[in-house]
Amino acid sequence: MAFDKQVPTWGAPGVEPPESKKQEGWQVNDKPPAAWLNWFMSLTAESLKELQQKAAEKSDITTINSEIDGLKQSGVDGKNRLETAIIAKEGTVSKQSQVATFEELDTGIRSIPTGTDTSDATAAAGDLLAPKTAYGPSGKITGTIPVLTGIRNATGTAKWGDGALAVYPEKGYQKGGVGDGEIKVTTAQLKAAEPALASDKILSGNSIYGVPGGIPNRSAENNHMPGLESTVWPGDRFFIRPPHGFFNGSTWVTAAVPGLTAANLRKDVNVAGLIGTLMEGKQLFYAEYPGDGTERAINPGILFRAGVIYNDQGGTAGLIVTSSNNVIVFNSSQIYSPYIFYPTTTSFTLSTRTNSGTHYLHLYGR
Repeated sequence: MAFDKQVPTWGAPGVEPPESKKQEGWQVNDKPPAAWLNWFMSLTAESLKELQQKAAEKSDITTINSEIDGLKQSGVDGKNRLETAIIAKEGTVSKQSQVATFEELDTGIRSIPTGTDTSDATAAAGDLLAPKTAYGPSGKITGTIPVLTGIRNATGTAKWGDGALAVYPEKGYQKGGVGDGEIKVTTAQLKAAEPALASDKILSGNSIYGVPGGIPNRSAENNHMPGLESTVWPGDRFFIRPPHGFFNGSTWVTAAVPGLTAANLRKDVNVAGLIGTLMEGKQLFYAEYPGDGTERAINPGILFRAGVIYNDQGGTAGLIVTSSNNVIVFNSSQIYSPYIFYPTTTSFTLSTRTNSGTHYLHLYGR
């Protein structure tokens, strides 16, 4: 309700008494100065006026008290709901009374786990690529695995039991494929893993991973490569020791055997495909001459028993030595026939005609 009495007014402001006078107050027989009384009356009027202006109605107080009670309950309810929400988010509220304080609720909010729960994480710095980061039970983790770029060099090699090559890479991450995924293995590392990777195991003219071939290619050098030495197992086989190197199976290793002729082999004896013509106890002589129109002395170095010569044109001639060493000559009249003259028991002169072909001479000794 409103005030009924009007607030008195006092226009003279007066003078404020000293502090000592305020403390001791009025004494008997004091005659207060007018200025002091004016100060007191003026200040009293102004205080009453302020009191009326700022005082509230009773009804207003009741309303205010009700609203304050509502605010208090709302605050309690809000705190309780906030506490419930904190607990629902796995936070912890430690309160000293039934209703938590704002400080206690603030601590509870800060206890709520944020982000992904990393308490059971097992990754460590050595499991992550550098400089990637992650979070584990102890907080932030920075990877330490080196990231390898470009063509890298192998740190070593070995050979598996099945013969496959094992290559030891550098420690770190390397993506696969051409370029950044390549690992270079040196020739020395390959040879360390495979001792057989050596020049003396590789054909000359070839190179395997930088190792040049050192085996001579004998078949490419000579289709009839001379052997180093030869020997015979009588009645068994003939041996030729080849020079060191590669032979492709289509070329030959040879040994010079000047005496290995048909005339030096007993008749019909087969030595590696060479058929002997020597008749035991008889001396034989065979030769071939061109029909070129020349005369040539024939002196084979044996005593004649008989002989015959013929050519590709059908011409023939021959001789026989009698028991009394008389030499009988037979010369045909065919135009291309050879001609024997000046015969003895060991020699004669042979004349051939031009374009009469090859002449084949067979002489039989005694």
